[in-house]
Amino acid sequence: MKSVLLTGKNGTVAYAMQKELADTYDISGMSIPRMDDVITAGGPTTWKHQCEAYRQLVMERLTAELR
Repeated sequence: MKSVLLTGKNGTVAYAMQKELADTYDISGMSIPRMDDVITAGGPTTWKHQCEAYRQLVMERLTAELR
């Protein structure tokens, strides 16, 4: 059986897709982290560095889920 990874697993679209595809695919899901997670963690102070930190966080979580 093929696998599908849904992002935004708690959202309306992911819920509808999961319901529709559950009989055909092995479905897993994840929630994309929020930019607030980077800002409130006391990380970088410039917008550019915050964006870079956020991109890194999203890629780490997405890579872990895809494994």
